[in-house]
Amino acid sequence: MSTNPPLDARLQKLLQEGATELYAALAESTNLDEKLSAALEAATPGGQNPSPLTRMLRAGDAELRMTLAGSTDVEQKLTETLHEATYERRALTLAYWLAQGHMALSSVAPDVPKAAASWKSALEHARAIGQGVKVEGIVADTVLGAANALQRGGDVEAACAMLEAAYGLLGEGRHSRLKGQLARALTDRSIMRANADLERLEGSAVDLRRAVELNPHSHRAQVNLGVVLRILADRMRWSGSLVGASNKLNDAVDRLTDALAYLPGDRELTELRALVQDDLALVHSELEQGQIRGLSE
Repeated sequence: MSTNPPLDARLQKLLQEGATELYAALAESTNLDEKLSAALEAATPGGQNPSPLTRMLRAGDAELRMTLAGSTDVEQKLTETLHEATYERRALTLAYWLAQGHMALSSVAPDVPKAAASWKSALEHARAIGQGVKVEGIVADTVLGAANALQRGGDVEAACAMLEAAYGLLGEGRHSRLKGQLARALTDRSIMRANADLERLEGSAVDLRRAVELNPHSHRAQVNLGVVLRILADRMRWSGSLVGASNKLNDAVDRLTDALAYLPGDRELTELRALVQDDLALVHSELEQGQIRGLSE
């Protein structure tokens, strides 16, 4: 633990700007006063664009002497001082990026890319100072609250985008609530899109597959995925693509069987799988006969 006195704000800034040059100036010497004086004399006086070291020595000479006083190991003392200054600078930068992320979500039209970029920067600084887990929790809580508000307000698209962005940054980790909320939002979006336009069922199927991947215990996602795949297969059959219909129905049977492994004995899933299997038997029969029943020649 460092015993350095609290740093003057001006000295912090100067130390950060001139660290590299100061290391070079203090190299191979344990006589602080002599080396500082020599460095100050060597600095170009009165220049229009003085170097960071020159500005540091002119403005912070007294504080720097006080900060490093009582030590013959200049490099160690300077390292401790710079570490404290770097920690404080990163903490301030971290707070700034968290605030920027919050502001990006507080507007009428949330700017998800800006918020995600802010969270990414905040997490980089947090992990550098050992605060990664804490800040991951802050980001997760912020996103969950904002996504819930968006879903209640009917903006499921923005909620999905926000949750996907946060999940991409935080990953599996300990944020199971984020994972579950993303699965629910994707299921909501798939149903909303299907109800609005039946031609968008392929997109609904993509959302439902992702929802099931995130949360295979979601009964709502599993059932809706089976229903959507069955409808898509029926469309393929009536369009004349029996092979396509067979492939889609096989996919539905496999997924419903997987769903029953997570939700054993579920009546709705069991009945739905039986219906899909009946459809599949009909398609196989039609493939053998080379004719779709009920379709006029």
